[in-house]
Amino acid sequence: MNNHTQRLREIRQACELGPLTNGGLDRYWIDTLEARDPLNDVRAVLRARLEDREDCKILFYGHGGSGKSTELNKLV
Repeated sequence: MNNHTQRLREIRQACELGPLTNGGLDRYWIDTLEARDPLNDVRAVLRARLEDREDCKILFYGHGGSGKSTELNKLV
């Protein structure tokens, strides 16, 4: 194994990959609502859809680490 490969492994091991929870969520959360389209309030739309129907299914997709789980944790 060369030094570059070993270094990449060390970097990956140093990172805590996974959804932010509890203290981490409060520590790293940045509310980006102001930067988003004010006419497209995703949180309000999601809440309305979930309240309208019991059997509602919503798909969240995106690159790993893009904040899907974090957004859902802040929503609830």
